[in-house]
Amino acid sequence: MSMQPTIPELVAKLAASEGTARLRPAGRLITAMVERPNAAATLVEALNGRDLPRPPLVIGFTGAPGAGKSTLVDAVTARLLERRPDLRIAILAVDPTSPFTGGAVLGDRVRMMRLALEERVFIRSLATRGQLGGVCEALPGVLAVATLWGADVALVETVGVGQSEIDIARHADMSCIVMAPGLGDGVQWLKAGLMEVGDAFLVNKCDRDGATTLHSQLLSAVESRQHAPRRRLRPAPVGMVLPQVPPVLSVSAELGQGLDDLLDILPLPAAAHH
Repeated sequence: MSMQPTIPELVAKLAASEGTARLRPAGRLITAMVERPNAAATLVEALNGRDLPRPPLVIGFTGAPGAGKSTLVDAVTARLLERRPDLRIAILAVDPTSPFTGGAVLGDRVRMMRLALEERVFIRSLATRGQLGGVCEALPGVLAVATLWGADVALVETVGVGQSEIDIARHADMSCIVMAPGLGDGVQWLKAGLMEVGDAFLVNKCDRDGATTLHSQLLSAVESRQHAPRRRLRPAPVGMVLPQVPPVLSVSAELGQGLDDLLDILPLPAAAHH
């Protein structure tokens, strides 16, 4: 029976790899972050650091099941690669936990197959493993591995959430709340917490009936809070300025509408760091 490689060994193998060969050691490191006790602390020691590294920009996409988060993340990534060929992008999709294997139900990854062979993209599905809040406990360690792989931007898609699952705001530099017409009273759905942590509100499937009404409702709700002080669960990185009043954008991931408007508000790094 072969022994599992240690975390320092995996870090060294990742550092020595190039191109698509980097995906395998990065994937094994993420598995270690998820499955091994104290893996994050061991990674910090292996890097001779005091904190886990992070990509220059971490963007969270959260919202109710059926809002089209996976399709939107896929479309945003493809458009971003066209606009910024220098960037490497990590997609970390938090999926429900399989009751049989304990792993992630890979629904999100299946939707992103067109990006699977793209050398500038690293896609990983993560199981919630019973963690409430829409993300998984190992996310800081996983973001660190994405950084070692070379990610300039990490897009974190939460599992479909309800009113109070706002943990993504503790990890992301910018939290995008994705909504869609036909999923109930959108403003009521926001009341319990997501309205306070959203840095941008995206009305996806904007070509469908009810999208214009939902957009107007969200604008009114956001503007009603414009004089309230913005409180963040995670401080914005140095030099990153987010507007006092979060923008409300209409987008269609399937039709490609509004994607450039969304990219325009993302505080992207000026240049790739690898």
